[in-house]
Amino acid sequence: MRSMKHSIRKKIMLLTMVVMMLTGTVTTGYVEIVQADTTVYVTRTGSKYHTHKCGNGTYYAASRSSAIARGLTPCKKCFPNGDSGSSSSSGSSSSKSTQTTVKKMKLNKSSLEMVKGQTASLKVSDASGSVKWSSADSSIVAVSSNGKLSAKAKGKVIITVTSGSQKMQCKVTVEEPKLNETTLTMNLKEVAYLKLSGCKHSVKWYSDDSDVVKVSNGKLTAKDVGKTVIRAKVHGKTYSCKVTVEKPDIKSITVGEYNAVMECMDWQEVDIEINPSYAADYYDVFVTSSDPSIVSAELSEDWDELYVELDSENTSGQAVITISADGKSTSFTVNVIGDEEEIDEEVMEAG
Repeated sequence: MRSMKHSIRKKIMLLTMVVMMLTGTVTTGYVEIVQADTTVYVTRTGSKYHTHKCGNGTYYAASRSSAIARGLTPCKKCFPNGDSGSSSSSGSSSSKSTQTTVKKMKLNKSSLEMVKGQTASLKVSDASGSVKWSSADSSIVAVSSNGKLSAKAKGKVIITVTSGSQKMQCKVTVEEPKLNETTLTMNLKEVAYLKLSGCKHSVKWYSDDSDVVKVSNGKLTAKDVGKTVIRAKVHGKTYSCKVTVEKPDIKSITVGEYNAVMECMDWQEVDIEINPSYAADYYDVFVTSSDPSIVSAELSEDWDELYVELDSENTSGQAVITISADGKSTSFTVNVIGDEEEIDEEVMEAG
């Protein structure tokens, strides 16, 4: 009876061992789970191990287990969260799966303002792989395969760049400024105004020749006769207006006081006034005598004043003096008498 129980117990033990072997819960001898050891970098005299050549010195590659065996500890820069794969208590290395750190992709601009017809470039760094660019509306802004933007029309659009699983965007606003005049004709000393619409940003104004036209915040002042170009610059793009300053029109020519009767071999000056006075600088002023043998006339200038010099000859008679410029003219009559001739009332009235 005892031998039967012993036999049954032996069979049960053998059956249990077979089941345990089939389920993997027991092995004959031992099974060692082996994983690849992580490579670290150390110096011969340092107390730390690193993920890379971190700092000055001569580094050589070693296994992490050998570094830990030497008593080295993880570098806080290389392992800011500690080295979870090391075991300081056991004094030996433990297995650690290799992890790859992916840098965060960067885009140089998150927003951009452009004007129609302008180009710009976006740049991406730390991309994990190939880069792909796209525009939400290429009729407003088109983007090339290397991030070059071309502003096509006024509006707003989002430019997207993707690399692997990462994506970044840039909001682009396109403005379409317009100058209210592209050509302009002004009179001397006249004031006019230019306006750049369709743009909310400050505009830089300048004149190619400020001696002809001076500009300040779009206000134009005609300084001299001639031609120049007024330019308005915004967002790196320039808009221009060609300006011509014309000669001023002479409105009238008047004569000052004069002696209507002169004796032979006499002389006098007669003032001339041109309105506006500055118009005389841009026109030739002509003075003529209807009979130079009786009275000769010559134009003279003293600073900004004009006058006519009259010289009577040794012959009595009458001459008409005419001053003309820019199609305008005026005249007066001078009578020349001999030394012994009397001046009758008709002659006096003729003056």
